[in-house]
Amino acid sequence: MKRILYLLAFATMWGCNGKKKKQTLTMTTENTVMVVVDVQNDFFKEGSLETTADKNYASLVEKKIDKYQNAGYHILFTQDWHPKGHISFGLTHVQGYTEKNFKFNSCTPQYVYLKRGESSVDYSTYEEDGKTLVVYDLDQNGILYKEVPDFVEGCKTIAESDNNRHFVKFEDAENLKNHIQQRLWTEHCVQDDPGAALVGDLEGKIRQEFRIKKGMNVNADSYSGVKDDGDQKTDLLSKLEAKLGEGKTGKTVVVFGVATDVCVKATAMDLKKAGYHVIVISDLSRGVTEKEPSDAIQDMKEKSIEVISLEELESLLGLTATK
Repeated sequence: MKRILYLLAFATMWGCNGKKKKQTLTMTTENTVMVVVDVQNDFFKEGSLETTADKNYASLVEKKIDKYQNAGYHILFTQDWHPKGHISFGLTHVQGYTEKNFKFNSCTPQYVYLKRGESSVDYSTYEEDGKTLVVYDLDQNGILYKEVPDFVEGCKTIAESDNNRHFVKFEDAENLKNHIQQRLWTEHCVQDDPGAALVGDLEGKIRQEFRIKKGMNVNADSYSGVKDDGDQKTDLLSKLEAKLGEGKTGKTVVVFGVATDVCVKATAMDLKKAGYHVIVISDLSRGVTEKEPSDAIQDMKEKSIEVISLEELESLLGLTATK
């Protein structure tokens, strides 16, 4: 079995001379598992919730997965697997919330507030021309607005011309203390829809026992492959333990996929909390937008998650680096 010594910067011990002496961890196919996060059609270009992942990225991921599987590495795949009417879908809460008005900009209704322990949205509404009109957006203090704030540039015309786009406001900020903020997304990765399938040939290749379905609770969102926002666990940790054993010391989980600043980060963070040594492959992942997800990368590093390049990974694994 091929064994590689990997120097862990964070795992150190003190030597006799009072200086820190770096420990070593042996990475093998027996103590290392890879987790591929949400490489699904809806998150790729032309998908309902597209990121920067495109056909070239899909091809790269497929090629690398084949390479690592052929080298004997165990690989698991997370999948968003939402029911219709999921709590994170804009259409669940706002009539007329469609893909065309879902954009990453200041004019987008992005959040609703839910009372803790309840699944229904708690909000203030008002009537105009006999119709109840509701749209959600936040001011700089996290308060929901009924009228378009002056500082939201370019939104006034949009809101006035679109009867599905208005701002609502809680009576006072105290109301927010008993609420959970829910990010709204366009409908995506609905169970058994083509958009929920793994991208390219992976859908036909990857058996169900290697998949971790998440976001299946209609009333809880789930960015992490470990657990949802209601702390209901997926079977990722149990699948890791089945392969790696119950102990976490000396066990490494390599994470990559979509999107770096959302589900990759959340999954890596929870795996680190579970006690694993976690490595995220930056250039084998893709962010939500073209802007480098530097904040997410910094957050992970601060939690002692290793963020390295594909070339560095293949060097550590003793595999010939290929493009």
